[in-house]
Amino acid sequence: MSPLTAETVRHLRVSAAGMIVMIAVGGALVAASGRFLADEQRSLKTAQARLADIQGRLARAKQEEQEIREKIARFHDLQARGILGEEERLNWVDQIRRIKAERKLYEIEYEISPQRVFTLPAFPGGGSGFEFYTSPMQLRMDLLHEEDLRNFLSDFSAVHAHVRVSKCAIERLSRAGGGTGPAAQLRASCILDLITARERKGIPQ
Repeated sequence: MSPLTAETVRHLRVSAAGMIVMIAVGGALVAASGRFLADEQRSLKTAQARLADIQGRLARAKQEEQEIREKIARFHDLQARGILGEEERLNWVDQIRRIKAERKLYEIEYEISPQRVFTLPAFPGGGSGFEFYTSPMQLRMDLLHEEDLRNFLSDFSAVHAHVRVSKCAIERLSRAGGGTGPAAQLRASCILDLITARERKGIPQ
């Protein structure tokens, strides 16, 4: 074995120093790579969170747009049917008089009660954004035959309200002699709900 010379020792020291430097540099690179990877992962999570937020806002916007479209459709439907707005008792009374004259009906008696909140959830065309009210009407009319009642209800449905038959009963009258023209054969007693709608306060069109 050859003895170590000063030159050899010097080379060994240089090599050892180089190795130490390389190990240190390698360690620094590994540490830097770890920090870079952690930063990238944090950036990715932040980007994913922002994307999820944007997607959530977009979904909510689409849902709100659909709700607005449905509300506008309901609004126009109620408006077209004359249901939207305050009760119009004069319109109802005029319709009764007109139908009686045109159909040549017997005397019609009616009484319209004060308006109250209508809570039936199955009302056609109903939905959030509207409040519904009913003005119950007690109707009594003599009939020559049942068709008179059907014709009256069909014509009366054109009033500025949704007409819902809550209750209706027909009884046969005893025949009475005298008088001119055919006598009434039946008597109808009905309760009608005259339903109107208004937009809830604080809800935009």
